[in-house]
Amino acid sequence: MVTITEMVTPAKAREWLDKMPIQRRIRRSKIEKLKRVVGLGKWHLLPHGIVLDTEGRPIDGMHRLTVICETDRPLPLRVTYNADPAAIFTIDADSAAKDLQDALKLAGAPIGYVGELATMSRMLWRAEQGKSVLEQTLTPTNEEGVEVYRRHLDLIEVARMALRVRHIVPARGLFGYFVYQAMRHDEERVQSFVHRLATGEMLRSGDPALLVRNTYIKDRTQRVTRLQTDQAIIAATALNAVLRKKSLYSWKGVEFGKGKVPVIGA
Repeated sequence: MVTITEMVTPAKAREWLDKMPIQRRIRRSKIEKLKRVVGLGKWHLLPHGIVLDTEGRPIDGMHRLTVICETDRPLPLRVTYNADPAAIFTIDADSAAKDLQDALKLAGAPIGYVGELATMSRMLWRAEQGKSVLEQTLTPTNEEGVEVYRRHLDLIEVARMALRVRHIVPARGLFGYFVYQAMRHDEERVQSFVHRLATGEMLRSGDPALLVRNTYIKDRTQRVTRLQTDQAIIAATALNAVLRKKSLYSWKGVEFGKGKVPVIGA
């Protein structure tokens, strides 16, 4: 094998993509993230880039080549020629790029909370972009995600609260985001809600924590898998009831499956 630095043009990228023997599923979130990096002029030459086999066909680097085609801009890349396909697909097939959780660890985030912190940071970043917090194709770069975390260090306390309900709530990071937004309106009331939800103590009919707890336990027992949007609607609806000191006996009137997530405190 030999690796050299090349300025890969859109024409060359299209030529290589046409020759690619195995087309993997494109991850649009990764494509959009890299396109944004290119648009901001923050593209850097990295040790890993494009890998071509002994017949000149690309066997790694599909997303980078796609970004070059979609931005119509040449980019400098490290290109490896004459690679053994068998080695790539057996040794390197399960390796993963460094994600936001890894970046948060390097930034000093508590290791036990990085999963929840990463999810909440992504959702906060989307909100700051004026987009839906559930927009999966819009993902911050590791740098952007860490920057959000550093500006919102109080997310750590919310991550602790989210971990308290780990045996009840299936999507802790998503739940934590709505808890974080509710804490800005009434911290004491929201902390009490999370405590009751986690422990089951002092629950009475009409308590939003009781309805949420019963819903999640019933879903788990009946093996019901709710959409991420529905998980968000449950959390936001319950927390709004808590903030308004309202009783909540059922989900009647709540529009599940339609993507209408209530705004916290609205």
